[in-house]
Amino acid sequence: MDDARRADVDIALDACTSTGTAFVMLDLTRQLGHMIEIYEGCGDLMKFYRYVRRAADGGTEPRRFAAER
Repeated sequence: MDDARRADVDIALDACTSTGTAFVMLDLTRQLGHMIEIYEGCGDLMKFYRYVRRAADGGTEPRRFAAER
């Protein structure tokens, strides 16, 4: 966050999820044409990202999952 502020990046959102995970939305639309979302690395979130990476490694077909109810 300090680097973003020094670089004069607009911080669109600085928040925390209901489970305590901190995250920010950096508005880089002037520089990159889009925003960037950054999450604090924590247990369950990192587990989910590892799952996504494994699912994508070597795959060529899209994977679709039904939403749990």
